Amino acid sequence: MPEQMTVEPDLEFDALCCSAAEPSAAALQKLLLALREMSSPSCKISEDIKHQRQESLELVAASMSATAFSEAEIEFLESALAAGIDTPAFRDRYAVVCKQRFNQYGNPAGLAEAIGFRDIDTPLSIVRKRLEVMKELKVGAFCHDPAFGTGTVLALDDLSNEVTVSLDRKRTLRLRSFFDTMMIVKTSSPLQTLLNQKKLPASGIGRDYLDSIHSSLLCAGTMPNGIVKKMLIPAFLTEERYDMIASGNENNNGGELSAAAESAQSSDPRSWDNSRSIDELVERLKSVTKLKVDQPNLENVRNLFSSVAHRPELSESFAMAAAMILKGAAYDDFLEETMKILADKAEVWNNINLFVEICDKLPGKLVPLWLKASQLAKGSEYLVEATLLMPYRLWGYVEKLLTDNPEEKNLLSDRVYQAFKEGKVTPEHYFWLWKAPKCELRSKYLSNSYLLFKTLHAEARGSYLKSKRTLHKMLVDEEQFQREVMHMGDSDAIKALVRCVKHQPLLDKSERQSLLVKIVRHYPEAIREVEERGRSTRRAIANITSMRSYEHSKHELENLINVLIPENVSAIEHARSLGDLRENSEFKFAKERQAFLSKRRAELENRLSETRPFDFSEVEVDETVVPGCSVTVEYPSGKQEQFHVLGRFDSKPEENKIAYDSPLGKVLIGATLHDELKMPSGDKAVLVAVKPLSKELLEWLNSIPA
Repeated sequence: MPEQMTVEPDLEFDALCCSAAEPSAAALQKLLLALREMSSPSCKISEDIKHQRQESLELVAASMSATAFSEAEIEFLESALAAGIDTPAFRDRYAVVCKQRFNQYGNPAGLAEAIGFRDIDTPLSIVRKRLEVMKELKVGAFCHDPAFGTGTVLALDDLSNEVTVSLDRKRTLRLRSFFDTMMIVKTSSPLQTLLNQKKLPASGIGRDYLDSIHSSLLCAGTMPNGIVKKMLIPAFLTEERYDMIASGNENNNGGELSAAAESAQSSDPRSWDNSRSIDELVERLKSVTKLKVDQPNLENVRNLFSSVAHRPELSESFAMAAAMILKGAAYDDFLEETMKILADKAEVWNNINLFVEICDKLPGKLVPLWLKASQLAKGSEYLVEATLLMPYRLWGYVEKLLTDNPEEKNLLSDRVYQAFKEGKVTPEHYFWLWKAPKCELRSKYLSNSYLLFKTLHAEARGSYLKSKRTLHKMLVDEEQFQREVMHMGDSDAIKALVRCVKHQPLLDKSERQSLLVKIVRHYPEAIREVEERGRSTRRAIANITSMRSYEHSKHELENLINVLIPENVSAIEHARSLGDLRENSEFKFAKERQAFLSKRRAELENRLSETRPFDFSEVEVDETVVPGCSVTVEYPSGKQEQFHVLGRFDSKPEENKIAYDSPLGKVLIGATLHDELKMPSGDKAVLVAVKPLSKELLEWLNSIPA
């Protein structure tokens, strides 16, 4: 069969799909076997043939329920996934299979999103790998991170889609992040046995064993080179022994090998300064109790640093080695000189985001030492700029370093206040400001409600997501923080906070109501502001569009289901009756039309399920940009331009009608009068007017298309 498929597909496959769609259990079983053959590494099938077969398989997918499947259908769909059958209809059904396979998972929608079934930008091969990892993911499973080493899964929160692992320390990752950055050890694999027993097997240690260790690992991304070597050295083998086994020159039993390795390590005359690689240097530095040695080979150590400075994948080892040498306090001058030599060569400093990532990864005891080494290399100005990008828990280390020099002790505070002045801050900036000594600037920026809400609107990931949640909680629950935001009772500050609470799409209904009650409780004079605007306050905005756009999409979907798709099915049947499908242009066109209609149907169904119609005449427009207003911006040249900020599917750029979730909409939403904006084009502009939509535009948005 592979030989036939590599030349030209026959008509049997198409007929088989038609039979399976009727449905026919026998035909479905035959398709299952064909799909397994297609997914076999030995099957050489052209992309054209695969595409034709994929179109035919759409008939089978369309005939299946979109909510639940039989075991035979699940087996068929899993084989289609393995064969790389990738269409919107199949992706939807893969997600349903996942829901059935993991029916105990508390947040099936979150699981489907983490795996990426409906994300067209995620290759199906990655989706399949993530699904394989998910099958092995459970509490107690071993996992490995190339940066942090081997650990175990401590918890899987199936409501928040978070995985807690124990590596160098306890870490919590989003499920998608776990899939894409971690490797998991398969159940009942040789590597799981090794990690459980903490010693090599009694016999059979050879290249085949190393291969079995490699096969024990699953990951959604690309398996790092040399991962087995990194996991086995020095915990189970010395580097020399590993190289001998990998080259096929050694096949000793495990007990002898382990003993030999232990003996080699204990009798190895080399001290840390004679290490042959940066990773070996790190391991030896971990084990030394006293750093100082007689006649140290510091030139060798400097060469190790120089040899890896340009390699980002070894930046963590570079940082750990520098920190541990500085910790020993025996060769500070050598380290300072080495760091200065490499200041412009080391990738860890040239890429400030990589530097921040490494600082976040290092064990807590080494962080201040690494920051000190970086200060020696790059200076305090560099360190302060990087600090503003770090999690707040690291800021204190930098402040302590700066206090050692009276001329630099205010560098961080000056830069933070400058960031607030420019309106470019993160929740980390707010934590620093909240704990800073009281002063006029602190009170001024804490009471800027518009900037606070704008900051909380910004996207955050990883440890920064935790900071965002904490700041959100402070706003909703912490009385003293709320009072500071209202400038201890200043009428303008109270008014600004009330406006943001009511008009910004940040808080849910209960949070909004609770915070408004607390504002009045703190400052009873605020009740007038709360009640005056209460009647016309709109609900929080989430996935809204105009009545017109919603009805237009609904009519299009109904026409698709009731008219266009049945017409297409008839066209396929008619074209099939004409004979030879290989020379049948009508059949080919009808199949292409089928694929287009299927994709469009999925798009419209998703659009209507995720979005609700909204009457923009309900929106109260103030000085803050919200969906349902017209804004005017002014460029440095003096030119002014007006935009109408509307719902998700109301965009008409040629008429300056933009969706609030478009790139330009995201720039404008949450901005207030006189804010300086950076437009998607790169130009700067100032917001000079925020007005309600015109009566004519509102009537058009609420009209029902014919």
